[in-house]
Amino acid sequence: MAKKVSIAASSCSSHFGDTARVNTTGADFDSWKSVFDEHAASRKAHGAVGHRVLRRSDEFNTVMVLTEFGDRSQAEAFLADPSLRAAMGRAGVEGVPEITFWEVAEKLAYSSIGV
Repeated sequence: MAKKVSIAASSCSSHFGDTARVNTTGADFDSWKSVFDEHAASRKAHGAVGHRVLRRSDEFNTVMVLTEFGDRSQAEAFLADPSLRAAMGRAGVEGVPEITFWEVAEKLAYSSIGV
């Protein structure tokens, strides 16, 4: 049975930026993560500088990935790269991803304000 896999790519230039959220349905986490790791060079080639993988605490096969890029055009180029579609296929992702872009309105580290 296919499980929900949510993927988001974040592009930040200085303090503000854009976030691309990609929602897909796919395979179990371990299968998906293996292919995600294999695809790291492509993310880096498109300007990715890092990522975070989050799993839902009540359903481990539901994940969100936040990938930081230098700017939105790099995130868009990565999302348009045919190698991403191929990787998603190898990972067992099904259907057409839903992609939306979000603007970062605020980014604050509580440690910087004494909270």
